Amino acid sequence: MKNKFFLLLFLMFTLLAAQVAAFCIVNGYAFDSDNNPMPLGTNVNITISAVGTIQTTTGPAPANFYTSGVQGACAGGNSVTILVWNSTYYGYSYGTIPAGGGVLEQNTTLNETWPDTIPPNITLISPVTDTTNTTVNLL
Repeated sequence: MKNKFFLLLFLMFTLLAAQVAAFCIVNGYAFDSDNNPMPLGTNVNITISAVGTIQTTTGPAPANFYTSGVQGACAGGNSVTILVWNSTYYGYSYGTIPAGGGVLEQNTTLNETWPDTIPPNITLISPVTDTTNTTVNLL
């Protein structure tokens, strides 16, 4: 009887431990190609393979610091892609969440220039009643 009680207790703790979601944090600093800190408010996308993309910005202190925490599907071994950008430059960095969750420290350098042929932003609005549809070729 005593062995059954301990077995049941062990199984309950095992199931409870399996239900506890991993907490992952991605921290880093953003730098320009000359290794200078990027300004406050620089755009950051942190993509964790099992979670999705988290949009944030750098700052407030220090201005070039970014961080994001996720609890849930995040686990050790998940791949991480970080995109940092502004209107002129962008940069990617890559990492992996440590085993058991935890903190990934990953800095990113904006070392790529956006191409000159960025397509325009276009908003399509359905036609109002009794209007004519028009086709426009953009390229």
